[in-house]
Amino acid sequence: MEKTVAQVAKAAANAINWNSSVPDGKVKITVEDGFVYLDGEVNWQYQKSSAKNAVSQLWGVKNVVNQITLKSPVKPQEVKML
Repeated sequence: MEKTVAQVAKAAANAINWNSSVPDGKVKITVEDGFVYLDGEVNWQYQKSSAKNAVSQLWGVKNVVNQITLKSPVKPQEVKML
């Protein structure tokens, strides 16, 4: 028995919310035919990886497309020439 799109989406949202590495409300989840699409913006690569890892092994997930972007915590004006 396969999970419905709504069940996979809820499981993915729960997995990401339970993951303390991923900031709350920063990742949007879309599910289509077992494919989970992750969108949003986080500060660090480990947060992006954690979001993907949190959902990749869930039942009903065929593949994860991680489109989360990284937001640089350093602003260009903060970079100094040496």
